[in-house]
Amino acid sequence: MLVKTEASAFGNGAFADRLKTAGIEWLVIAGVWTEACIDATVKDAVALGFRVLLVKDACGSGSAAMHQTAILNLANRLYGGAVTGTLDACRLLAGDTVDAWQVEGSVPLRFTYDNAARLYDEL
Repeated sequence: MLVKTEASAFGNGAFADRLKTAGIEWLVIAGVWTEACIDATVKDAVALGFRVLLVKDACGSGSAAMHQTAILNLANRLYGGAVTGTLDACRLLAGDTVDAWQVEGSVPLRFTYDNAARLYDEL
């Protein structure tokens, strides 16, 4: 069990060490407060060398706009990772192959208030 006392799940340095010792390369990340706790955990995971599968519809926030823009912001920085929905994440965990959104280039999702919901849906 991981007892989280900070925004990031990696606030306790021992967690990353345990994952690396176990040979874990990919993390499936979901949870609440997309723009805070999910953001901090994903950024720390990437900085520590983990690959992240961000499950966009298994995260949430105070409003749809807060959640969608946070996911888009993270998607722009998931180098080596991917974004998918719950159904495809479960299929991946079962060993299936699915199409998942992966970042290509530098900050490919140029979102505005007007197009954020559409870009989020297209992930």
